[in-house]
Amino acid sequence: MRDKRTRVDYYSVHPGFGLAVILFVLAGSLLVLMVSCESPREHDQQILQEGEVVYTCPMHPEVESGDPEARCPECGMNLVVKEEAKEKAAVEPLQRQASTAGKHRTHGDESKRKGKRLYHCPMHPTYTSDRPGECPICGMDFVPVDKEDLGGSVEGQAAVRINPARQQLIGMKTARVEMKRLTKAVRTVGHIAYDPELFAAQEEYLTARRTLKKIRGSPTPEIVERAHSLVASSRLRLNLLGLSDAQIQQLEVKDRPDSNLLLGRGGTGKVWLYADIYEFEFGHIRPGQAVEATTLAYPGHHFKGKVVAIDPLVNPRTRSARVRAHLGNPKDLLKPDMFMNVKIFINLGSVLVVPESAVMFTGTRKLVFLDQGEGRFQPRELVVGIKVDDYFQVLSGLEEGDRVVVSGNFLVDAESKLKAALSQMAAGGEEHGKQLYHCPMHPTYTSDRPGECPICGMDFVPVKNGEEH
Repeated sequence: MRDKRTRVDYYSVHPGFGLAVILFVLAGSLLVLMVSCESPREHDQQILQEGEVVYTCPMHPEVESGDPEARCPECGMNLVVKEEAKEKAAVEPLQRQASTAGKHRTHGDESKRKGKRLYHCPMHPTYTSDRPGECPICGMDFVPVDKEDLGGSVEGQAAVRINPARQQLIGMKTARVEMKRLTKAVRTVGHIAYDPELFAAQEEYLTARRTLKKIRGSPTPEIVERAHSLVASSRLRLNLLGLSDAQIQQLEVKDRPDSNLLLGRGGTGKVWLYADIYEFEFGHIRPGQAVEATTLAYPGHHFKGKVVAIDPLVNPRTRSARVRAHLGNPKDLLKPDMFMNVKIFINLGSVLVVPESAVMFTGTRKLVFLDQGEGRFQPRELVVGIKVDDYFQVLSGLEEGDRVVVSGNFLVDAESKLKAALSQMAAGGEEHGKQLYHCPMHPTYTSDRPGECPICGMDFVPVKNGEEH
């Protein structure tokens, strides 16, 4: 038996023996590594077990061949499997698997699923699942779909729930519906009247009245009747020219025509102002409303007056009517036919108003989103009246003290529409005639319209009858 000293002396005497052991170990490791690793070409062959295999040059993609042993004629490199063929071969088995899984599901399975809890992404509500998980688009956790969130008081819209963090993210703001005193200024243009026709009609009416008084006791009834007819016709002409019955009574009291209607016959400190208003403004203009006019001839001067009458006839070409107003003319600055910028003030009093930014116009209706607290927002249809500055008059749909979304409401509207569609998928997805779509590779992600899967980019395919979505 040898001691340690003897063994050490042996290795020192035979140094080649240690080197041989080291080489043997390295060679064994290399052999194991070569056996355990496949060549890329062998790996590609395993992937492409079915279908036609196409090989191409990594340096010259235009070179293609069906021979796995071929080399590139340009650079001499070995050809490799074309990437498109790899992807097709990898996807096809999964597609078949998803399709087969769908075929095995029955209507009995579907009826059981109706009672299951549905989950969706808070940021992308159309992507749903029958189990908790993460959104494939944004990575957020799925949340349960509450039944009360699916319905809404407005057709095509649904109530939504938005947590404070998301409200801050989209810049959401709300404002209070309140009572407010409003004064609307209707802006238009006009001119200082020079109206000999109206002056003559006034004079004719007053003359007819004087004549009737003189012959009232005449023994000839025909003459009296003709005088009455002349008074009636001249009064009708004044009505057609725009004078109201109250103005005609004032004319009778004064018993003289208005000299301000003629050039050079003024001097009373008042002039007539004629201005045009359009059809949609007729319902707001009334006699007695305040008028303010300015002209470029006298910058800084504001000439004030009141609406006296509105012509009963509408111009068929411009769809407008003429407003007549008495305007103060201090120092006789205003001359006939001068061009004027006019504002007519409509005092609406104290009315219920909502900020303009809260109202969404859909073409056929007007919507707001009512803040119900705890992150819940309900769509509400309303009827609005006149718009004043940044507010709409509320005729119906809201009450004083309600809070509505005034910023970020377009994003709320988009989610509301998506949730309404989700409601149809959740409650009516099993209805006959409703076509749903899903990804062949990820069948739990569904949509009510064609598109692409957010995970793999594959086109959605229709969900066949009997398949679970």
